[in-house]
Amino acid sequence: MQHRQNDYTTVSLKEERAPIWYNAVWLLISVTAGVVAFLPLALYTSPWDAVTFRVPENQGNWWHFLIGAPFFLAFPMIWLRLRSLFSGKLSTPPGRRLIWTVVALPFAGRSWLMCHSCCALETSPA
Repeated sequence: MQHRQNDYTTVSLKEERAPIWYNAVWLLISVTAGVVAFLPLALYTSPWDAVTFRVPENQGNWWHFLIGAPFFLAFPMIWLRLRSLFSGKLSTPPGRRLIWTVVALPFAGRSWLMCHSCCALETSPA
């Protein structure tokens, strides 16, 4: 009796590159987001001003930093798009995991900030 072995666990690790036009469009969007990090958005304050604590009436504190920091994620995205356009190799899985962890940190910080600021408002004495 002959046994037939089916190997369904093998996966092709060859990844395809995105089209050049796709990477070019996302590079343009990332560069635009990088410029926005230095433009004033609210009360003549830019995300750069928020991160460096230069806010009106010297009221800068740590939550200004948390609000301004996500705008600077555009710069790693610019680097990644340039790399995808001009590099012959794709990122490694551990490299991608590191990138997405760094991207997730500001969102976790903002969620924590929003949760604790709401709780602080509810428990503060009137």
